[in-house]
Amino acid sequence: PKISRVVVPWLRQTKQPKNFTDEYDTVRDRPCLAAVFRFPRYTPPGFFETMIVRAHRAKHQLQLIHHWAKGFYARHRDNEMRLYLLRIDHEDESTCMRIEVRHEASVGAEKVNLLWNIMLPYLRDVEDLLSNFTGARVERLMECPSCRSLSFLGEWLTPKELQNSASRQCDNCKTEVYTSYLIQPKEKR
Repeated sequence: PKISRVVVPWLRQTKQPKNFTDEYDTVRDRPCLAAVFRFPRYTPPGFFETMIVRAHRAKHQLQLIHHWAKGFYARHRDNEMRLYLLRIDHEDESTCMRIEVRHEASVGAEKVNLLWNIMLPYLRDVEDLLSNFTGARVERLMECPSCRSLSFLGEWLTPKELQNSASRQCDNCKTEVYTSYLIQPKEKR
């Protein structure tokens, strides 16, 4: 394929585009999965930027919509889904790398499993990247789809126990959350 432009994330120091909020608002109420990698003390240099580079891999089939210093927003080429990456630097010197996959269309909760087809390969890519930084302390978390708090452990590496449960209660809002929002479905054999 012909390359029409090259983006080097380390050089991208722009702010979030003004039209991003308007575009994101069109899908804000759609079902989504949100995973967070939280670095409590030290963030490996270039980690977020390398996450963006890996999002451009052909296997993810993403088409860039917006890219700014601390964010990346793309559309999946074959499915009506969006990927949103965000770097959040906190005052306590911790950093969160938030990965969200969201449906473009208004669908029921039963379609949440389809989001894992986009999310899981990307999470595996990020885990592979993380393996290059041995000793880096990282917390893997999932957001509650109701209150958006980081109430659940990110168990995509070892999903067996959670896959056998139908739901789990959010510690923050006390909502029973379907485990399909927290972990990939069981593989069919």
